[in-house]
Amino acid sequence: MRRNVVFYSPHFGEMTLRFIYPLRQLPDLNLIALSADRTDYLASLNLFDEVYSVQNALDYRQLEQAIADLQDEYEIHALLNILEELQLPISQLREQFHLPGMHTEMARRFRDKAYMKEILREHGIRCTAFQQIDSYSAAEAFVETHGFPVVLKPVRGAGTISTFLINSWAELQAHCNLEQLSRYPVMLEQFIDGEEGSFDTITIDGQIHFYSMTHYEPNPLHAMNNSWIQSIYSFAKDHPDSEEYADLRQAGVATINALGLDTSITHMEWFRHRKTGDIYVSEIAARPSGDRILGLHNYGHDINLYAEWGKTMVFGQTDLRPDQPRLYDVAICFLRAQGSGQHIQEIYGLEKVHQTVGHLIVAEDIAPVGTLRQHSYVGESNIFVRGTDYQEVMDAARFIIDTIRIYC
Repeated sequence: MRRNVVFYSPHFGEMTLRFIYPLRQLPDLNLIALSADRTDYLASLNLFDEVYSVQNALDYRQLEQAIADLQDEYEIHALLNILEELQLPISQLREQFHLPGMHTEMARRFRDKAYMKEILREHGIRCTAFQQIDSYSAAEAFVETHGFPVVLKPVRGAGTISTFLINSWAELQAHCNLEQLSRYPVMLEQFIDGEEGSFDTITIDGQIHFYSMTHYEPNPLHAMNNSWIQSIYSFAKDHPDSEEYADLRQAGVATINALGLDTSITHMEWFRHRKTGDIYVSEIAARPSGDRILGLHNYGHDINLYAEWGKTMVFGQTDLRPDQPRLYDVAICFLRAQGSGQHIQEIYGLEKVHQTVGHLIVAEDIAPVGTLRQHSYVGESNIFVRGTDYQEVMDAARFIIDTIRIYC
């Protein structure tokens, strides 16, 4: 049976196309692009059987009309999207047009972080203390209970976008003005000092078919608040199935069960409290993780999660399994520009890195001189290292971030 699959994205840039390339290889697929991109650009990609262009890809009425028009011609078997911030409108479209996939209530459980945490707590899952706030006095009361630092984030955030570590009353007041609170719902969250990382799965019909985990060094909020820090994310092949992380596996499975997820790739962020050793769930998303974390899993297992996402979402199948062989230890080094300029002027240390640990490097993306500076904790460049000894891999990663300097 030929399946009609609509892939929605406001713009099909390189990150999104990484999911399209393997999707295009699936058999018996009529792949339709729904986007605000120009039709000649979409046609030039040679990836879609058809394109449907709208003027404003964030206008629900235009999307509604697009699905109605397409449904007049086809039975739509899947409406796909990888952007977390657009999950709610896409879920509403699925529900309105009786399409398979995540509908509104389930999407809300994953997008509304306060609602998500309420559900997790009802199921006895330890998560960070939180409170949705609509006034400075409410924020003040939360801090008086939990103390500084606290984390301020959007209720419907994605990743660490618009997330801040608040260390003082002055910072709290600056971020909690009444106009902002009335327009953008936010929540305060307890800050957990300790180990941090992700727990990622492929879940089909409520059953976990593949899982893996990563570690962050240091935590992303610390990196965000200190522009000189070059971070490392890592995958240790012995950790996912070890007794040491049995409590994390249990928390991950319990979280997915509590939210009632059917079929999706998931990305859950967790903490292990430095003093108590307890696992806390920060939040979970029903979407693929960012491409750097996908890269850790792909290099660590010699798999292609971009391709497995497509099989999962279109056919409800994956070639992966819970006991998937974990072959390599992997780390990614995030390299950030320093200085007062806006464009990269000089890069130091790259040759020394190649000479010293080049045998462990499996991929690198080094922004050339002249590249516009990115004000992000993941920086402008990155390097993946891989080996069969976790300590050796981490030593190489630390050598890289200590050696390479990018100046603007």
